[in-house]
Amino acid sequence: MSLISHLPHVLAHALTAVTANSSAMGLALALAAGSFRDVTRVARENPDRNLAMITTNHRAVLPTVTAAAEFLNTVRTNLERMPANPKESTEGLSAAFHAGDRAVERYKASGETAHTTQESVEVTQMTQRLVELCAAGAVVVGIEEPSEQSTRVSLTLSGS
Repeated sequence: MSLISHLPHVLAHALTAVTANSSAMGLALALAAGSFRDVTRVARENPDRNLAMITTNHRAVLPTVTAAAEFLNTVRTNLERMPANPKESTEGLSAAFHAGDRAVERYKASGETAHTTQESVEVTQMTQRLVELCAAGAVVVGIEEPSEQSTRVSLTLSGS
């Protein structure tokens, strides 16, 4: 669980903290789009729950946080060594950025759409519910129209 749940929560909180402590926060948030929204969704949900989850499982979380810190240090070291013309030397960064390709491909092959949930909503409440879900960071990947006998719409949500 620490790799697929706990570490993403820690990284989401890291991004929000780095953003909050940046002198460029206002501009950054004004320009923020899908990547920021997607990465920070779990940090916005319930920080106290996330803290409890991380501290309760601290022995399992520590090695994954250490591995992530080592990855970030590798990126930092390569950026520090970057010449004036970055195109001259990107091998170290390229290797770091492609180190996880195997995991990404395996996850895609396992059918990432298998990680979806269904929610049934009254047609009259669909617009309001979609606004609520999206404001909470949900990703709606499907809407099934109601049958002639039904007044409910089925929403398919992706993610945790």
